Amino acid sequence: MSTENNVNTPKLEKIQCKICLGVGLIKTDAKICEVCDGIKCVQCNSTGLEVMPYTECSACDGLGQLFKKVGLLNFS
Repeated sequence: MSTENNVNTPKLEKIQCKICLGVGLIKTDAKICEVCDGIKCVQCNSTGLEVMPYTECSACDGLGQLFKKVGLLNFS
């Protein structure tokens, strides 16, 4: 096996997202469904809410961590 590919392949370092603190979700204000007034219906998908109290973090795409390339070596 050739080790050439392993030397030139960058490694990924995992970094915790500072916006969501590694959870992957950001707290938002919940909005009660106007159609059923909080009682379960088809419009709110039987949750009673139009907007959930948490939304996916846009910085880390809900993963809770970011990836950084580290250590690209060139032996030319």
